[in-house]
Amino acid sequence: GVRGRGRKACAVGGPRGASDAAIAASSSGRDRDARCTQPAGGRNTEAKAAGSARAGYGLREYAVAARATGEGRTRGIDRDITSRKQALYALQESEERFRLLVTHAPVGIFQTDCQGECLFVNPRWLEFAGISSSSAMGKGWAKGLHPEDKEQVFREWYDAAAQGREFAMEYRFCTPVGKVTWVFGNAIAIYNQEQKITGYLGTLTDITERKLAEDKLRWTESVLQEAQRIAKIGSFTRDLTTNERWWSEQFYRIINLNPGDAMPDVETIINTIVHPQDRSRLYHMVIACIERGIPYETEVRLLRPDDSIGSVFICARVERDSQGKLRRYYGLAQ
Repeated sequence: GVRGRGRKACAVGGPRGASDAAIAASSSGRDRDARCTQPAGGRNTEAKAAGSARAGYGLREYAVAARATGEGRTRGIDRDITSRKQALYALQESEERFRLLVTHAPVGIFQTDCQGECLFVNPRWLEFAGISSSSAMGKGWAKGLHPEDKEQVFREWYDAAAQGREFAMEYRFCTPVGKVTWVFGNAIAIYNQEQKITGYLGTLTDITERKLAEDKLRWTESVLQEAQRIAKIGSFTRDLTTNERWWSEQFYRIINLNPGDAMPDVETIINTIVHPQDRSRLYHMVIACIERGIPYETEVRLLRPDDSIGSVFICARVERDSQGKLRRYYGLAQ
């Protein structure tokens, strides 16, 4: 028999598993820890091998300490460690979820020390850089940067790390075989309990498709601007919800302004460059188009800087949204 005391005693007639565990623990004549499990809410127990029972699945776990008394008896206590084990299992499961996330995330992930030296990169990061994980450690991560961006990114990153500020930048990676990937890199500081920076955690988002689309748009706009210059056609547009305006370079020239000059309002333009006899007619056409969606086509006389009089053909339309509301005013002048 086993006599016990404490928060949960392994006593004569008590839980058999706890008694067996205590007896086994006392065979050497000194204190030892043993483990037994008890079904939650039940009285019967049975001894389990270490690690065989998991709290939270209908079992409770105990740590058992026992000592032989030298009188053929063993005294001991067991301590409920279910909460501790539950926390351990939860931590292990959380770590496993984090590992899966980092491994299969569609973004690059990296971690550095407080000086900005690389400590870890995930598989997606390695795809961008085209180098091995070991090569990326320390300052080696910079090997994957595009040659044209390398110096600036390197400087910006270590400046941010030295100042403890957030890093945010668009730049390129280039693999040894020449594959270029545009990324948006972002990193924030990691703080310990004393609010001291211990490192940085960052991500890389692939923005290659967006950058290629932007390049194509810039090329298209460049071609359009050149075509308008040759044909002496200017275009204009105005967002009727935000009042944001855009003029082509040739439209600036047609109304006697230089590309990039401040944009005067409609009334100022008309009163400045349109012939006095044509001003009222053009003004009412423009307002009717903007406010009521009535398109127009007309020819008006313009006053040139050299006091000569020229003429220009102007037409404009409005675009409506899905609910029929006026959304955009646009047109051309030649």
